[in-house]
Amino acid sequence: MEDELNRRDHTLWYFADSGAELVEVDHTDGGYFGIEISQDDLTYVARDFSLTQEIKSLIWTASCFDFKKLWVDGHPSAPYLKGEPRFMRGSHHITFARSHQDSWAFVLDGKSTSNERDGQLIKTVCFNRKFENQISNSGVMVQQEGGGGGNFRVAFVDAPRLIAYLDEHYS
Repeated sequence: MEDELNRRDHTLWYFADSGAELVEVDHTDGGYFGIEISQDDLTYVARDFSLTQEIKSLIWTASCFDFKKLWVDGHPSAPYLKGEPRFMRGSHHITFARSHQDSWAFVLDGKSTSNERDGQLIKTVCFNRKFENQISNSGVMVQQEGGGGGNFRVAFVDAPRLIAYLDEHYS
């Protein structure tokens, strides 16, 4: 199985605080793929994401409040990890958690972004519904997703405030 990608080494960002390496990658045919994320011996690609200042800022903010892990057991699922059959499809999200054994706290996913003429913009961050009590007491405006997920969408500009609130009230 071929799972080599063309790295855009000029975009390489090593975030020492979390031990994560992020780099934009292209498919071998030259088409843009996403951000390859490597941390603690696992690698996945967050497809269609660009390593923008907004994403770096969110990773930095998350790390300041100890949400340093960019994958958890099962998220992304094993088939999307490097060396596995769906690696070349890429995952549709970037995960944030306190440990690899916790469930995810918040994610950037396909609904989080919009591609504008000036590049990719992050519109929302999705927070896990397991924090419903903390979220409802935070004073941050949220929108609950319909359907089976029931997670909470927060405007990108409000995400740092909710992350800080979760840090104070994490359980």
